[in-house]
Parts: sequence; C-alpha cells; structure tokens
Amino acid sequence: MVSSELRVPPAPKRPCRHVRSAAAVVALSQDVILEILSWLPAKSLYRSRCVSKEWRALISSPSFLAAHRSRAEPLFIAMFDSIRGTKSLQLMDTEGTVVRVVEGPDGVWTFRASLGDLVCFSSGYNSSGTLVVDLATGKTILSCSESVVGVPMNYTCFGFGRAVQSGSLKVFRLVPRSGVEQMCEVLTLGDSAKWRQTQSPPMTVSLWYSRCNGVMANGALHFLSWEDRDDVLSFDLDNEKWKVIHGPQGVVGDMEPIRITELNGTLCMAHIVEPVINIWLLSDLDQSIWIKAYTMPRDPVFCYVVPLRVLRLGGHLLFYYYNSSELKLRVYDPHLGKCTDMTTPPNLLGKIGLCSSNLDPRFCGQP
Repeated sequence: MVSSELRVPPAPKRPCRHVRSAAAVVALSQDVILEILSWLPAKSLYRSRCVSKEWRALISSPSFLAAHRSRAEPLFIAMFDSIRGTKSLQLMDTEGTVVRVVEGPDGVWTFRASLGDLVCFSSGYNSSGTLVVDLATGKTILSCSESVVGVPMNYTCFGFGRAVQSGSLKVFRLVPRSGVEQMCEVLTLGDSAKWRQTQSPPMTVSLWYSRCNGVMANGALHFLSWEDRDDVLSFDLDNEKWKVIHGPQGVVGDMEPIRITELNGTLCMAHIVEPVINIWLLSDLDQSIWIKAYTMPRDPVFCYVVPLRVLRLGGHLLFYYYNSSELKLRVYDPHLGKCTDMTTPPNLLGKIGLCSSNLDPRFCGQP
C-alpha cells in the first residue's frame, strides 16, 4: 500500500569543505584582471579598490591608469540647479552616476560647449561675458567681458572648438542684426581675448534657443539652417569660411524635431518622424552623403533627442531627451530594439555635453 503522505526528498549532501573553497575562488591571471578592470567606469573602479591590497596597487599603477584612459568612455557634463539656487556642473559616467561636482562661476552663466577638459560659458541677458574653464585644474583660461549690446543671450549663437591645422582654440559668436543679417565674430584664445568680425554665413542660421550651440566635428562648427530646414552650415575654424552641407535626402518638414550633434567623431542628425527617430551619420562631407545608423522607437514624451555616444561595449546608443520639463538620459539597445531610462540627477539645465575621461579614476569616487 502506497502512503498518501507527501514524500519530501532528502536534502542534497553538502560538498566537502575543500570543494566549496575551490568553487568560491576563481583563479585569474593578473593580465585578465587588468583587462576586466580597465573597462570599468570611474565609480565602479573606485569601489574595486576596496577588494584587496593587490587590486588597490594595480589600479593605482601608472600602466593601469594609462590602459584605463585609452578605453574609458568620456564623462557626461551638465549644469544643474542646487537646493541653494546656485548652478554647478555635474560630471557623470556612462551609468548616470555623478562622479564629480564642480561649482559653477559666480553670476548668471550658461553652459555652452565642452572640449576635452575645457568648458565654455556665456553670461548675462545680453551675453556680457565669455569664460573658458579647465576642469582638470579649476583655472579660468579665458575671461572676456566684451558684450553684445542690446542682444538677448537667448538669440546669440555660440560655438567652441579647436582648429585642426593651427591647433588654435576659438570661441565663436553669431548675433542677429537688422532683418535677417547675422554678424559672425571669433575670439582666439591667446589673441588678446578680443572679438573680431569674420565672414557671415551664406544662409540664416537657426537661433532657436534649444538649438543655437555650434556642434564641433572634424575641425569645424556646424549649425542648422533656418531657411532650408535640413541643411547644415559648416564653419571651418582654420580658414574661417562657410560651407553648406545638405541634409539626408527626404528629411524635410518641421524643423523642431531635428537636432545635430557629434557622435563618436562624426556629424550626426537626429530626426523625429512619427513613430520613430532616425539617426543619420555624415559619411561623405564633400558629397553630403548620409547613412541611417539607427531607427529607434519614439516616446511621446520626447520634445527633442540628442545622441551622445555609441558605447564601445555592445554598441548601445546613449542619448538625452527633453520632455518639456527636464533633461533625461536614455540608452538604446539596437539588438533588442528597446530604450531604457538611466538614473540621472534632478534639475539638469540646457544641455548635456561630453568631457574628457582623463580625470584620475582614483579620485572620481565621490561627488
């Protein structure tokens, strides 16, 4: 007769102590450990220093720091409003973790552009000042108070970049004049910090507030045209001449959903076409040939989308979007065709840029 009682299977035998110990310890060579750790973001790397004395010594070694710098993704940078009402800069890694907070300059400043460790600001209602600050040293390397009289900052277009041939750092300013006329000025760092007038653009540059920062790529600053909705105006920082780059064929219509940016060294255009977002990359500058690199699902909350970085591991696309009240980071997985929001600090303002990842990971563990 079979018992109706539920039979409980016997508990599995516990492995011997030496077997458990062997399973818990994975023997990795020093080279393998270095390879794995060198891909970690700064915050995760900072925590890894606590694993052992050996890991701490490895992470602190000059050879490891050199390897990490060669593989690390750039940091993201944005201004934010603090509880005290002051504006500061937050530096974030690719996980959205704040690794450093830098107090902003005194006064009313707007974050305009970043290049490596350098950040460019403009100040005042009538763009009464320009600052360039070195994040690595905390020093101001340019301070110019020469103003644009009677022109609101919201309608002044800025750019910041380095010329390829001369290596000169230049700040660009485009201001409206009577009618559709626009005056172009350039300030070269080390050139007595004086603005000088240069060639005006061949077409009217869009001065819409959320779009009026120049995009630096391949030694030129790029701006969207107001007249031809999908054309890009390129200003070469060496010869200070303009060139028209036609946008992707068929990208026309409402200009508000279009944004341009630099994506891993290439000029990029993001165009919202319901119900998707097309991401185009400029493959041939002379022939104005673009390729469609991504097609992402469009979230109804998007007012506009700006790609930031294609990550080395996995090919995921990191971008930020504005949803009528705040900036948010999101990552797109092209293999799954899905987007995921990242945890980001509150009260981010204006834009999110890139800065150098060469900040020592040993000191980027805490904001």
